Amino acid sequence: SSGINAEYGVNGQWTEWGDWGDCSADCGSGTQRRERTCTNPAPSGGGVTCEGAGHEQRPCVHTQICQRTAQVTMWSDWSECSAECGGGLQNRTRGESTQMKDCNVHNCNARRKRVRSVS
Repeated sequence: SSGINAEYGVNGQWTEWGDWGDCSADCGSGTQRRERTCTNPAPSGGGVTCEGAGHEQRPCVHTQICQRTAQVTMWSDWSECSAECGGGLQNRTRGESTQMKDCNVHNCNARRKRVRSVS
């Protein structure tokens, strides 16, 4: 789509993906994350926001083996989602380990009522 919506204004478009961030773990396996923003252009004049997630994550593995301790701990509770809609992240920890998962991935404009223009 052109990004121009005569009925609603300018629709938002994604920027290019940023670089992958550092691995979340210093040893063993973790996750990496990269982001993009809905600012190329940002929605205005009633235009719709970008569809899809503003972040991606992938697994990463360090060649350094983690030293194991004899103590086994439980995972913490999942954190609150970082976004109400459009894709956010939740995380939890156990010792030095962190897990992340996607949350609230539904489109922020899912409830916006659309009115057809009459030609």
